Amino acid sequence: MYDLNDRRVAVVRCASYEKAAIERAFDEIFAVFPIEAAVCGKTVLIKANLLTAHRPEKAATTHPALVAALAKRLYRCGATAVTIGDSPGGVFTKAALETVYKATGMKKAAEESGALLNDEVGEAECAAPAGRKKMKLAAYVRASDVVISFAKLKTHTYARMTAAVKNLYGAVAGLEKAKYHAMIPDRAQFAKLLCDICDTVAPDFSLIDGVVGMEGKGPGTGDPKRADCLIAAQNPYCADLAAAQIIGMSAARIPTVQEGIRRGYSPDSAEKLNVIGLTLEEAAVRFLPPPYMGSVGLLSLLPGRLRTPVARFLEPYPFVTDRCIGCGECARACPKHTIRIADKKAVIAHAECIKCYCCHEMCRVKAIELKKRLRVPRDK
Repeated sequence: MYDLNDRRVAVVRCASYEKAAIERAFDEIFAVFPIEAAVCGKTVLIKANLLTAHRPEKAATTHPALVAALAKRLYRCGATAVTIGDSPGGVFTKAALETVYKATGMKKAAEESGALLNDEVGEAECAAPAGRKKMKLAAYVRASDVVISFAKLKTHTYARMTAAVKNLYGAVAGLEKAKYHAMIPDRAQFAKLLCDICDTVAPDFSLIDGVVGMEGKGPGTGDPKRADCLIAAQNPYCADLAAAQIIGMSAARIPTVQEGIRRGYSPDSAEKLNVIGLTLEEAAVRFLPPPYMGSVGLLSLLPGRLRTPVARFLEPYPFVTDRCIGCGECARACPKHTIRIADKKAVIAHAECIKCYCCHEMCRVKAIELKKRLRVPRDK
């Protein structure tokens, strides 16, 4: 079902997480993309976005009501087993997964639907598409016959937007994600990695939870924003192109979308998509973009080879505020190990910071803020 030539995207209204609204939306989606033949007699993984142990109302994770409803539908279509899974940020252990499943509502979703919760925390080498290196991914991704990606529609301080393609970064086990950030600090090159991971996982179907998404300082510390829709496609790159148009974000500013266009996976304009259901204009609701993304300004006058390093230099640094509780999540997530805990507070060595914003992403108490500085901050 992973079809990079398929330009169809279903955009359907879903104004709440109530059962009736979800069922109506799923009826519309699966009238366009029938799944019975694909899942009957098969095991299915629902790869949700479970960033960290946020409650559903924070709008940082795929809503459990959607996941439960999908799992029930898959069983009705003949799936032999349905598993809910992700590799959240931070350590990838059974205890950590249990905490995330409980906080995000996935434990309850599994109980209601009869789905299983993944507790496999090992890794496996996966064959990549022709011409690309094999990848070591979390073993749970390869344990099911069919993979359905169920992303959350959010802005993203580093990736600019996280939706169908970026959701597959959760196929990388635990802190291995931080290692990739350390090895590939350039945003455009990192987008190529994300697309390679997406192509390696090759999800059979992609859904995006846009009922209530996140705007501003996503993916973890932004604000809930209603879009009242679900987006679905067999081609995750086309789903993301449509999503960007819906939230009013230029495709040219989202590296994964640009990489998908460069590879020929999606058209160069959302107008060239085959959108079914709501039109993109009908679904449109502008999301506040991530910080410091609003204007290119004088950077557009620089030669291409200079534009990227100058833009990276001008991007903000993370700063720890008085809200810090010294939990250490940011230090564990930091790919360059530039954060330490001293006197029950996080301390960042800014001279070594690569501005990946993993610390900002993982902080559950919103204790890390981003601020522009024209020189490297002096640390105490």
